Amino acid sequence: MKKYITEKTHVIRDGKEEFIDVAELVVGDVVVLKAGDKIPADIKFLESRGVTVDESILTGESISVAKNTEADDKTKSNLGFWGTLLVSGEAKAIVMSTGNNTEVGKPAPRWHFTTGAWR
Repeated sequence: MKKYITEKTHVIRDGKEEFIDVAELVVGDVVVLKAGDKIPADIKFLESRGVTVDESILTGESISVAKNTEADDKTKSNLGFWGTLLVSGEAKAIVMSTGNNTEVGKPAPRWHFTTGAWR
């Protein structure tokens, strides 16, 4: 069943807007997002108008977070993460990482019993 369900997203390539499978995204693609869209990769916002994002899968917080194009190391307000949901607004963003290289896709640290350290 899973092979019949594909996620799609809007991208701008060669100046044209296309609707593609998320699996075809590459670093550097520009995605076009609107309220209700699942963020298809880790992204950096280039344009944002009234954007809030539900990041509960990463943070556990139930309150949506406002996003914009201003860099802020503490809040990461100019970044969006794969699997989170654009609750309101619309945006254009550049793809920074995909698949296992995303924040959600990275393996969680595990205790290594031989060395006695987190890895």
